[in-house]
Amino acid sequence: MSSSLVFTRGLGAGALLAASLLGCRPSATPAVGPSPASAAHANGTTVTVTRVEVPTPTDPMAIGVKRISAVTAAARSLRLDPDSVLLRVGESYDLNRVRVYALDDATRVLGWYIMVNRSIPYGVIQGVADGRIVAARPGRDSVTERAPMWDEFGGVGPVPTAYLRFIVRP
Repeated sequence: MSSSLVFTRGLGAGALLAASLLGCRPSATPAVGPSPASAAHANGTTVTVTRVEVPTPTDPMAIGVKRISAVTAAARSLRLDPDSVLLRVGESYDLNRVRVYALDDATRVLGWYIMVNRSIPYGVIQGVADGRIVAARPGRDSVTERAPMWDEFGGVGPVPTAYLRFIVRP
């Protein structure tokens, strides 16, 4: 059993907003007007999402709180599974299904992140509050995945980044 908590960032001064909890219906979120993420998307802004997934404790490859600092500092690249998704207009995809693996200098898998920094463009695909994206129109687009808290955990060099490619057909 696992659950996910999704945050959106990239709005004004970098405010952080709890956007959804996996399994919660959108109606479970208090209605206080349009969400900052909706407002940012309406303006064509890319919204950055941080996903926190709480895996089952028996998963030894999950990079949890105890290992995240050391693994993030040692990570040099990321690998995604899957690395691309084919959708038709109107279909949705749960981004929480994507595994983001941290790799070292020798491309050995250090584990998979339970927390990532994610940027979702607004155009061909569009993010929704429950960790899903929706294919809005035909074309190609990418969701950017980055190692979490790179600077805070002593990462050296460029932030490990990977791109989840989306191909949307009519």
